[in-house]
Amino acid sequence: MASNQAEQLHPEPIAGALIFDSRGKIFLTKSHKWHDKYVIPGGHIELGERAVDALRREIKEETGLEICLLSHTPRG
Repeated sequence: MASNQAEQLHPEPIAGALIFDSRGKIFLTKSHKWHDKYVIPGGHIELGERAVDALRREIKEETGLEICLLSHTPRG
C-alpha cells in the first residue's frame, strides 16, 4: 500500500470482517499501522486469492483466530 493515500493510483482489493460474540459485541483489533486505533480485522487480497480465503488468512495473521464464515456480503 502507498505510504500516502493520495499517492495510490488504483484501488486495491481488501477483505474485512465484522466479528460478533454471542452477546452481539463486536471484535476489534488494535492496529499499529493505523496509529494504535481499533479496527476490524482484514487486509489486502493477494493476486489470484479468493476474498474469503484472504479474510481467513488476514484474521489468522492478525489475531491467531480461525474463523467459521457464517455470512458473506461482497461489496464493491
